[in-house]
Amino acid sequence: MAFENERKFLLKNDNWKKGVSNKDIIHQGYIDLSKVKISVKPNWLILDFGFTTLRKPITPEDTAQLMEHLDKPEKVLRIRDKSGKYKITLKIDIGIVDSKVEVEPSLSKEEYEMLVTLCDSFISKIRSYVKAGDYVYEVDIFTGKHAHLEPIAEVEYNTPGEVIEVPEWAGTEVTGIDKYYNANLAKL
Repeated sequence: MAFENERKFLLKNDNWKKGVSNKDIIHQGYIDLSKVKISVKPNWLILDFGFTTLRKPITPEDTAQLMEHLDKPEKVLRIRDKSGKYKITLKIDIGIVDSKVEVEPSLSKEEYEMLVTLCDSFISKIRSYVKAGDYVYEVDIFTGKHAHLEPIAEVEYNTPGEVIEVPEWAGTEVTGIDKYYNANLAKL
């Protein structure tokens, strides 16, 4: 996925629970970008941590988007364990409120465990998938030390600015508000 187009909402009520189709347990950590040199070669994302280098395959579309936007200053490097499936995600803010460049190569469990040591913040949550019209909303209920945070519903779609169906249980929109980004919530 070269672009992530997403909107975020706080929840107005618990009516979303009626439509839950599946759940995942997610643990994610955020790597301090000063600990890694990120580069791109055709079809490869290269992450040099000094003591080891990861070369992760990416699509030609991902390569093109990263080559165009890698120099932008607003980036996040995240590792994630999603119900036993491991990924590393590079997100780059491109200046469009609801859109970011995003690449998500897979990691082995061993790579994930090694990278956990480089994370400076973590967050855990239970993600529920809720169908609403033509869209699947992801409702995150934070756990552990973040259990006090308000749940957040996210919905992804194809085109920046796309008109989406907002379910009645979705409350205040928080798209583009920094304090609601998981990377910032993890630091609380």
